[in-house]
Amino acid sequence: MDPRTLRFLCFSLFSAACLAAGYVMRRRGRVDERRAIDLSRRVHFITVVIAFPAVAVVSLWQLPITPATGRAALIQALAVALAGFTMLALIRRVGWSRPQVGTMTIAAAQGNLGFTLGAYVCYTLIDPADEALAYGVAMVSVMQVAGIVLFYPVARHLGEDAGRPGPAEWRTLAGLVARSLLDVRALMLYGAVLGTLLAALDAPYPDVIDHLYLKDVLFYLGGGLAYFGIGLRLKLGRPLQFLPQQTTLAVTRFAFMPLLVFALLRLSESLFGPLPTTARQVLLVEALMPTAIATVMLSNLFRLDTVLGSALWFWNTVLFCLVPLPVIVLLLR
Repeated sequence: MDPRTLRFLCFSLFSAACLAAGYVMRRRGRVDERRAIDLSRRVHFITVVIAFPAVAVVSLWQLPITPATGRAALIQALAVALAGFTMLALIRRVGWSRPQVGTMTIAAAQGNLGFTLGAYVCYTLIDPADEALAYGVAMVSVMQVAGIVLFYPVARHLGEDAGRPGPAEWRTLAGLVARSLLDVRALMLYGAVLGTLLAALDAPYPDVIDHLYLKDVLFYLGGGLAYFGIGLRLKLGRPLQFLPQQTTLAVTRFAFMPLLVFALLRLSESLFGPLPTTARQVLLVEALMPTAIATVMLSNLFRLDTVLGSALWFWNTVLFCLVPLPVIVLLLR
């Protein structure tokens, strides 16, 4: 077996085991429902405040800063913004609850592009592998930054801040954005900025990070915590329980998003010339990823509809494994 494929398989099995551990712990009564909710939020808080920012720093530190990287990042940011706000505009008047609207908006905007799926798929299937991984991590970092800047305020407005008393200025758009940027849960944004600055300034990358496999440790730590916290809240329900929401998300993630990225890519290349092959392949592969684990994590942290979020994430990922993933593997291998 190819070593990269083996690494991806090991990471996938580890993530699945962490998910199952959290799920079984709750189902067998090791923790009651109320404690499971509290523990899950604490675990996800640690994940987004410590693990994910550290991953962003060490991964982006090795990213080559070129005009091509900037163009790819801009395409990714535009795709995230257009997908999320298109979803928000379409469903805000269909009668779903405010927490459901918030969860659906995040689910449309946030794809599983990072080390828990998308970047590892790129690392496994695209050559050169290290360059593909760097672009993949860059794309998930761009998505996270766009998510914090654009959709943390949406999540706050529709979730934890809904109906709560407070100063009137908190309710304004500027107030929501400011509070989101100053929120400790936004440290992923500043980790991404720090990693990019280190790369742009050609700061020496410490060899000890690779010698001690610290990047892999951070990948496993972040993925393990994220999936364990999801397992504590995971309620699969019936496959057809959220059929309208599942169908809407499937069309968005597996049809609208790839077509959108392809159109933005063609527009960029018609104006400024072709992107490197690796960047183009990573953008197109990442555009086909299912909704991110962030759908569950942010629904959890901002008190949106976590039951809907977990069902969307699980069944959207199952659908991805049945249809888009085999097509990706066939085309790239």
